[in-house]
Amino acid sequence: MRLNDRVRRRLTDQLAPGETIEAAVGLANQIGASSASSDGSVRASTSSALGTPYARALGIDLTDPRHRSDLMSSWCTITDRRLLFHEPHPWNIRPTPGKLITELPRGGVTLHYFDVGGLGLSNRVIHLDFPDGTRLVSATMLKATLRKRNYTDEPDLFVEAFGDHAHLVDDG
Repeated sequence: MRLNDRVRRRLTDQLAPGETIEAAVGLANQIGASSASSDGSVRASTSSALGTPYARALGIDLTDPRHRSDLMSSWCTITDRRLLFHEPHPWNIRPTPGKLITELPRGGVTLHYFDVGGLGLSNRVIHLDFPDGTRLVSATMLKATLRKRNYTDEPDLFVEAFGDHAHLVDDG
């Protein structure tokens, strides 16, 4: 099992006694990697989790008042009790969780997901439905396209943590 131990260590002081981390994933709206052109300039990926046929068919975009846009580029940690969302740490070169944005009870949260290849990266698009009627569509990196193995097993553990509340969907 390939865990992101560096991230998990950073989160341990925020856990209640006996609480355990089941998965921790970095979320981003962009799908695929940035690219460089022949003139040396770097261009961001143009694919968006909100631009997938799946999100468009459901009408989920930045104008959707129920969409939790504030959580799109966060760290999401699922424990045996709750979901924690953190800002990316602003001073670390290697991404880690920073300041806590919000925590939500785990009960009643549903996960819909699918995997998509992008320019240089494979990603997992996640759609979380929260009990209060809000939702989040974002993505997490699975692996670099040319790698045989995923960077970590955290995205798979994230799905497993939802159990019967996780649903693989058609992205098209």
